[in-house]
Amino acid sequence: MLERQHFDPQQPIVVACGMGVNMMAMFIEMHRRAIRPDLLLFADTGAEKTSTYLYVPIFRQWCRDVDFPELVVVRYQTLTSTPYDTLTGNCLANETLPGIAFGMKSCSIKWKRDPQDRFCNHWEPAKAAWDAGARVNKIIGFDATPRDQRRAKATFAKGKADDPKYGYTYPLQQWGIDRDGCKRIIADEGLPVPKESACFFCLGMKPAEIARNKRDNPAQHEIALDMERRFREGKHYRGEGGTQGLGRRFAWADLKLNEAGDGD
Repeated sequence: MLERQHFDPQQPIVVACGMGVNMMAMFIEMHRRAIRPDLLLFADTGAEKTSTYLYVPIFRQWCRDVDFPELVVVRYQTLTSTPYDTLTGNCLANETLPGIAFGMKSCSIKWKRDPQDRFCNHWEPAKAAWDAGARVNKIIGFDATPRDQRRAKATFAKGKADDPKYGYTYPLQQWGIDRDGCKRIIADEGLPVPKESACFFCLGMKPAEIARNKRDNPAQHEIALDMERRFREGKHYRGEGGTQGLGRRFAWADLKLNEAGDGD
């Protein structure tokens, strides 16, 4: 059983908060097991779904109710000469799409991981741990489903196990809690179950999800289509053999979406 006493007191506990189902369930279970994190970070790309931003005050109030730390919002620090300060603005200004559209994970590194690491580099408990030869413990909300177990293994395969500054812990997997279990934990706590946390132009969305976001957030959908249009008319578009749009092999603009939230 993973409890607070199993953590080295020299290792401050840092959690990246994505405002999704796994995150909320993990925090509830941590509180039940007397595991109090030391730092909660939310990396705001400026491109999150409206539902994610609406969940932030719910999460903040819950943290106050259980005496968890105040949520810290971090953002990518752009140059003063840069005409944008969000992932959305970056893509629009440069007539491009998120890096994952081209097989890269540059956007998550630049807009999520780096701002959090930059904050930790100046956070006194982290600096004290590193000076003492200890590591900061990053807790990640991968659940016990096979998909997330593969993701956790892939994380270590990329050298995370030897990271000199951070150790990585996956409590939901150690507790054997899967996605459905996460939803039950949140409901039992009397909280609304969060919708999936992602950018509103996430390339992983299926047509039905795209249709629902169009229905619920038409302004965001129009921005996504404008991003796609600028890309297809700009210097980065490689024609029929390359990335076609936010669906990689297809453009969102070509989808036939209906008001019920279904897609072809």
